[in-house]
Amino acid sequence: TIYAQWNYTGSTGGGGGEATGYEGKYISVSGEMMGIEVTGEDIDGWSIELNNGGKGKMEIDGDMGNIKWTLEGETITVNVDGEEMTGTFEDDKLVFDDILGSGMKLTFAKEGER
Repeated sequence: TIYAQWNYTGSTGGGGGEATGYEGKYISVSGEMMGIEVTGEDIDGWSIELNNGGKGKMEIDGDMGNIKWTLEGETITVNVDGEEMTGTFEDDKLVFDDILGSGMKLTFAKEGER
């Protein structure tokens, strides 16, 4: 069971209570691991919900955890269960080059905007 807890890291934006424009639910839409595209069942079940004030939720295969997130520019830096993870917003997508230290690049699209 994976419960993700993103800890506030002191960055500006996201955690300050002001809307950033990135709030919303993001659903996994594509992935890549060792140069091979990963789709369908391999990435289904991943979602991240970014709420105002730097709070939200992350779901991995039905396991839901509360999160805290911070934003600096278009870069999100998070601490997940003691592991730092950084993502970027690119072309209306949220991209993590190494999601949870797995070596998999995972791309999320805002719900309704796949």
